Amino acid sequence: MMARHKRTDASDDGAQDALKLASLRDLTSFVKAVEAESFSAAAHELGVSQPTISIHIKTLEKFFGTKLLVRGRGVKLTSAGQDLYHRCRHIVAKSVELSTVADNLRSMRQGTLRLGFAMPRYAMPLLAEFLRANPGLRVVLRPGNAAELLEALSKSEIDVAITTAIEAPTSLEAKLIATQRPILAVPAAHAFAGHKVISLQALESERLIVREPGSMTRVLFEQACRRYEVHLAHTLEVPSREGLLEAVASGLGVGVILNGETNSYRGVQAVEFSEEVPSGGVFVLSQTDGDDLPMVEKFLQTVATSQRRRKR
Repeated sequence: MMARHKRTDASDDGAQDALKLASLRDLTSFVKAVEAESFSAAAHELGVSQPTISIHIKTLEKFFGTKLLVRGRGVKLTSAGQDLYHRCRHIVAKSVELSTVADNLRSMRQGTLRLGFAMPRYAMPLLAEFLRANPGLRVVLRPGNAAELLEALSKSEIDVAITTAIEAPTSLEAKLIATQRPILAVPAAHAFAGHKVISLQALESERLIVREPGSMTRVLFEQACRRYEVHLAHTLEVPSREGLLEAVASGLGVGVILNGETNSYRGVQAVEFSEEVPSGGVFVLSQTDGDDLPMVEKFLQTVATSQRRRKR
């Protein structure tokens, strides 16, 4: 029994060695020779010599261990060749389909860009410009805070992230497109609403609404509180920008957001802090080799074009 087992292994090894010799090129030559009923016609269609077609088919016959074609006046399939022809034709057709998909991806006629964003104010205009130039592409959007998007990018779950960071991550390709700082969002009827600026110290007696841990808004604000030794007793945590603004508008307290995030949100007024608070950059982030991917490269080109236009 052991001897038979060894012979089976040797046979498998031989098949693997033969498989290494077979290629899509050989399959294509076989299929074309059958369809054209001629080696010379197949050679002409594929742009190779007739002996090359013969070599490819002999390679296949060595791989399968049987004759596939009867050579004579024209080309005829053997019984084994008849069975294998349809399978080979399917493989060749799929390879042509795959080649077409690859060409479309390279030329940006189709494909999917996975875009993560924490800053819709910056992400959506860039996305709109990108899709105007590349209407055939599909985009999968993934909202999240800075920490979530950095993790998703590190795991290759997204291709590009638009988020705030204190500084550009050295392990990623980063393009700075804006800077942002924490400000206060207050209900229109609140006593702070008539102020242009307010001190961080004034927040110690207020119910404060903050973003979730991992949000860069919260990171920057907590840095400011530590710098000026501000101690906050009453906080309400809301895990989204829209939820925080709605909580402020409903009178649940005053909230910390980044400048420009109110966008005239109904019933909410923005007030600057009187102290100099830390700021962060809004970055477009991708893997360092991400621009090897056509869609990422095109998106980064869109970002660069947008930045040049803004500087004019």
